[in-house]
Amino acid sequence: VQKLYQSLQNIVDEKLYFEYEELRRRFSDFFQLLNAESDIPMEYEDDGALLAILKSFNVKIEESPSFLENLIAYVRLLSVFTKVKCFFFMNLKTVLTAEQLLAFYKEMQLNEIRVFLLENTLKEKLPSENILVIDRDLCEIVV
Repeated sequence: VQKLYQSLQNIVDEKLYFEYEELRRRFSDFFQLLNAESDIPMEYEDDGALLAILKSFNVKIEESPSFLENLIAYVRLLSVFTKVKCFFFMNLKTVLTAEQLLAFYKEMQLNEIRVFLLENTLKEKLPSENILVIDRDLCEIVV
């Protein structure tokens, strides 16, 4: 979440500065009105308020009911935030259908992300897959 907030802060700094300043001014006006109406004097800070606003509105990464969509979003976010372009997955073919795997591969290819699947059994070979079987004797067999 911290990386998300940093990314949003960069967007505000680079593209939405004036809109954010207007929002801060309106919050300040609101708190001044609230202070005038309150019987108890109060003070507030408006420095670094974006982080507080994001937290107070519980801003987070949107989740999908679909495992595949969440997986794609997660890998893309990790790639963007960490600059990692190579991911390994264990037994992904047991979780996703062939159609879902092809959609996953397509998304990864569009984002220039390399994917390696480590499977415990030999599954159907899909287009664009390179399969290498390593047996108990550590012999390599290209399929």
